[in-house]
Amino acid sequence: IRLEGLVAQVADLRLWEATAGLDLATIYAMVDRPDDAVLRADRSLSAFEELGQGRWVAEGHHRRGVVRSLGGDADGAEPEIRAACEWFERRGEILELAMSSIDLANVLLDLDRVDEARAVAEVSASNAAPYDLEPQIGWRAATAKALGRAGSLAEAEVMAAEDMSVDLEDVIV
Repeated sequence: IRLEGLVAQVADLRLWEATAGLDLATIYAMVDRPDDAVLRADRSLSAFEELGQGRWVAEGHHRRGVVRSLGGDADGAEPEIRAACEWFERRGEILELAMSSIDLANVLLDLDRVDEARAVAEVSASNAAPYDLEPQIGWRAATAKALGRAGSLAEAEVMAAEDMSVDLEDVIV
């Protein structure tokens, strides 16, 4: 992977290597290399902890949870993403909270914890900026899935339709 070479080029700049390493971990997970993904995420997270980078530690937990989820380990993903959500909430980082809450809601759905997933999707909904497309669609999609799994098909259809009609005029992509 070409990104591996780029990460190696900044190896002497630990923070840069660690942040680029999170992207590399995600790519590993996407190309079905879950062990490499978790190891790379672990390495980045360790660097952030050693450097005292609290915000990046939270993002490292979030990303490690995402790569575990992509690798089929929802049980391992849930505490990682939850830790990130809690940190973002404590710090008032509402945009990060909106995004990470979507991932947590989807992991909770994978674990068949539907009511909890709906509550977490609501956290995203209440923190998502109205102009930010990804969380606006994400919380609606997670809520629609939760409603469908709970047997509220009509409500799920309405939510899914709302998801598809998010006003794109004032959106940041």
